[in-house]
Amino acid sequence: MRRMLTAKLQNRSGVLNRFTGVLSRRQVNIESISVGATENPNVSRITIIIDVASHDEVEQIIIKQLNRQVDVIRVRDITDKPHLGARSDPGESFCTC
Repeated sequence: MRRMLTAKLQNRSGVLNRFTGVLSRRQVNIESISVGATENPNVSRITIIIDVASHDEVEQIIIKQLNRQVDVIRVRDITDKPHLGARSDPGESFCTC
């Protein structure tokens, strides 16, 4: 089951490695990961698509473990929330609402 997570992290050396290490230890497959800056230069945003066995595993185990990391500000599962997806045509926007 594919899930889309978003996270805000402190923009420090090694934070991304520790973040993905939690997923690796849980044997979660990372299908896509994107990291970018926010308005605050000390905070980065990660959008990650993972493949997990069940929705409960994400909610009750993975998100809790990621939120416990020292440099993690917040992790959310946005799979079921309306968000913009990939554009099918450069002139059109695509919404998965």
